[in-house]
Order: sequence, then structure tokens, then C-alpha cells
Amino acid sequence: MIFFDPGCIVCRRTFINQKNSGFFKTHKTYLLPYPIPGKFKNSDFIAKYIEAVRGTQPENGEKISAEWMIVEKIFIEKDEKGILFQEKFNGENQTATTTEETEKDSARLAKKMRDIRILKSKKFRKRQKVKKFRIVLKKICEL
Repeated sequence: MIFFDPGCIVCRRTFINQKNSGFFKTHKTYLLPYPIPGKFKNSDFIAKYIEAVRGTQPENGEKISAEWMIVEKIFIEKDEKGILFQEKFNGENQTATTTEETEKDSARLAKKMRDIRILKSKKFRKRQKVKKFRIVLKKICEL
């Protein structure tokens, strides 16, 4: 299974790399669109469309399902001006801001992971127990 956001640049690069490496030919793969809420302009619309045509075979007799055709068109093909269809769906300046946002998201994720590691650490838990003990002790002394 491949989870992807139709508007995500990283998802596009991953899809292209997997296609070029022959991954899809050697592994049974399902495409599951998962739009990141509020992140890309038309991802939700495209994801709903992909789900609506899931399993439909094209009338031209090709042995590829419609959802794969749509994803390949969005991620790989360009219009007559050489602009990727994904960029057209995202809007004019979406690519530049997406790269910046991705870097910011990565930094936020790294900070959250550090915070989680701290919360799971034995030292932190021991400090929390000591703090709770002091609070309880203080309350007892006030009685």
C-alpha cells in the first residue's frame, strides 16, 4: 500500500522513484490517497475522484486501473507548456511554499520527537515523581 497526498511533492518524487525502479512490477501495490488537511489546494477533491473511479478499467482496453492512470497523469505528465499537472492543481506558487513548509514541518516533527524522548526518559519520570512527592508532602504539612 502506498499512502500519498495528490498535492505532495515528496509523494510525487517517491512515486516516480518507485515506478522507475520497477517496484510496482515486483510488488502488488494499492494506491490510497490521504490528503493532508489544509495543506494542498485541491488534494481532497482529487483524492475523492481517485476513490470514485477505483477499480474501473479504461475503455481503451489498457490493463491499468483508472486510479493508477490518474495518479500517473498528476505525478508524471505535463501540460503543453511543460508544467506538471500536480503544480497546476496546487496553484501557481504552491511548489515554492511547499518546500519551505516541508522544512518547517520537519523541524517541528524533530522537536516533537525530542519532546517525546524526554517524556519517556527515566530521568524525566523520576523528576516528575519527585515533584509530585514534594507537592503531596507540602499539602500534608499544610494540614
